[in-house]
Amino acid sequence: MAAGDVVREQDAVYEGPFTDSGSGVTKGQVVYFNSGNICTATASTDGPYAVTLETYSASATDCRVLLEGTVYLTASGSITKGTRVSAAAAGKVAVYAKEVVTSSPTQADVENVQDKILRVVGRALDTATDGNTLRVKLGGF
Repeated sequence: MAAGDVVREQDAVYEGPFTDSGSGVTKGQVVYFNSGNICTATASTDGPYAVTLETYSASATDCRVLLEGTVYLTASGSITKGTRVSAAAAGKVAVYAKEVVTSSPTQADVENVQDKILRVVGRALDTATDGNTLRVKLGGF
């Protein structure tokens, strides 16, 4: 299966149309929402996330995305079945890395944890290596 292919149509929740942010998006990329537009997600962008189901050109106004369900995504690095995945560069997913907090957390520590939680895309249902596709159940913790 290719990135962006939905595993079970009956479980899928779609939304749209959205407008592309102006850079274009490729089928199977993780995207986030910014002022009503969709943008390709990176490791530093917060969710909520969706997945593009088609390739859209820059500034397209008819973009449909998958909000819930199980979809094939592209791995950035090695991912093991059952682990949480977060957004990575170029709309891929990587292993979610927990934020480490000291025994006396500061406000910044708490905010960093919150930011990390907002970057969870879902849970890996397969094991995959860098550049290969895997099934991901969309949703947070």
